[in-house]
Amino acid sequence: MNDISFENLKGINTLIMSHCNQKTITDKAFVHLEGIHTLDISNCNQNTITDNAFENLGGIHTLDISNCNQETITDKAFMHLEGIDTLCMSGCNQESRNNIRQSFCTFRRN
Repeated sequence: MNDISFENLKGINTLIMSHCNQKTITDKAFVHLEGIHTLDISNCNQNTITDNAFENLGGIHTLDISNCNQETITDKAFMHLEGIDTLCMSGCNQESRNNIRQSFCTFRRN
């Protein structure tokens, strides 16, 4: 699987990529996920996914990035998630996320 594989996913509602550590998937794959409702990239620790991937996730409802500890995802990624309903970040312990409380597991907007 690689970035080109994601071209066929345009318009998909839910994608579970948990434990997907393929170096052939990069930020470019996420261009095809614009408008997605739910994305689970928990336990994905490849450095080929960076803050730039999140630029295409504006309007996402639910994002699970639990146990994703790659240093390529920083606070900058979350600037694109305005209006998100549910954000799961349990087990994300890198110091680069200094604007987000490390103690919470799930954030839900009321």
